[in-house]
Amino acid sequence: IGIGNLEGFPDRLKYYRQIADRYNSGIEASDEIKCLDYQNDRQSAWWFFPLLVERRDEFYRAMTQQGVECSVVHRRIDRHPLFAASVNELPGQTRFDRHQINLPIHMGITEVDVDKTLAAIRKGW
Repeated sequence: IGIGNLEGFPDRLKYYRQIADRYNSGIEASDEIKCLDYQNDRQSAWWFFPLLVERRDEFYRAMTQQGVECSVVHRRIDRHPLFAASVNELPGQTRFDRHQINLPIHMGITEVDVDKTLAAIRKGW
């Protein structure tokens, strides 16, 4: 599957970056919503577009009611009972886990979809 997906990957990555650029330029950071910071010495594959959102559950409900896809993909694995004996407090991870949500990026996303997503975000939650 991995090798088969390499064919056409540069074109997909270019498209994903275009979508990410539209999200980045269209989302105005505030106390309620922030795009993540990225380092200049690396590049994202833009599997999803992560945000940090205050009142994430309300954001999720408002977006889905407007037909905008979003999801919480990554959960803290250190909270799993398997790791219970070795867990240290991770305040940065706790905050990230409470606020992170992802907008989709895939080949089926159109510019109209991105515009709809940005308009829903601007509308508020």
